[in-house]
Amino acid sequence: MSTVIAIGGPPHSGKSVFVKTLFTQMSGGYPDAVYLTRACPDGEGNWFYEAEPELAARLRIKGSYTEEWIANSLDRIRALRRTKPLVFVDLGGKLAPDIYETLKLCDYIVILSASPEKSREWRRAAEDSKCPVLALFHSQLITTHDDALDTDARSEIDLNMDPIIGTMVNLDRDTTDVCYIEAVSALANHIAVQHLP
Repeated sequence: MSTVIAIGGPPHSGKSVFVKTLFTQMSGGYPDAVYLTRACPDGEGNWFYEAEPELAARLRIKGSYTEEWIANSLDRIRALRRTKPLVFVDLGGKLAPDIYETLKLCDYIVILSASPEKSREWRRAAEDSKCPVLALFHSQLITTHDDALDTDARSEIDLNMDPIIGTMVNLDRDTTDVCYIEAVSALANHIAVQHLP
């Protein structure tokens, strides 16, 4: 039985860093069981966060939500459901035209948002698509007095809540993962126990 988990939320919430970290944690322990697909034509992927920023910016090619692109994206999710035990679907940062059709193919959604108002919009989209919220995370940048990211700050997660709730802090590609790695690892372990054979 396959499980498909969407990950979405508004732009500038650290979602791409979160997605990459969660997938890396999951695929490290279950390399053949976990797959990540992108349901947004933003030209990003894990490579984008592993390359030098200037080179990544030059190589990145953004696409658009054409009917053909949407159809291919939906077909890809259906195919992955048949072949992989656990599939993550990166929805990107916009409530795009295909979001409802995509969410109907997913068993759960993880919402990450720096904005409570935008978080509510994403929850409504999930409810309208009958896609249960697995986790709801507030994203926050915590800085020191000199405006640097505070590396002593730590993310918090409560796995006993339904949906899982928490705060993910300092999800920034240009700094260390020390602020969020424990919380993301805890989520990865929870998902593995609940959704992998």
